[in-house]
Amino acid sequence: MFSEQSGAFLVGLSGVVYLGDGALSEAVESVNRLSERDKELRLLTNDPRFQRQTIANRLRKRRIDAEEDEIITSGWATANHLGQQDVTTLLERENYSLDD
Repeated sequence: MFSEQSGAFLVGLSGVVYLGDGALSEAVESVNRLSERDKELRLLTNDPRFQRQTIANRLRKRRIDAEEDEIITSGWATANHLGQQDVTTLLERENYSLDD
């Protein structure tokens, strides 16, 4: 079985685990099964609107036991990346000024 060959999984959320407000039952079962087998999970979304804790709470309401640190949103990834950079240098490299 594929899940036995790997210790970590990246799982898309929208359209994979849920559609709109409804969870896809097979996906819920699969994610929970991976978690029960102590597989490392990262739940991904390209929706930057919500904080990771909000998404974790919504997943729990859909019967997926998700922790905030397992969720990666595009907004969080961007902020995390910029937090590791010298933003002023990045902006100047692209000819932007903080004075504009």
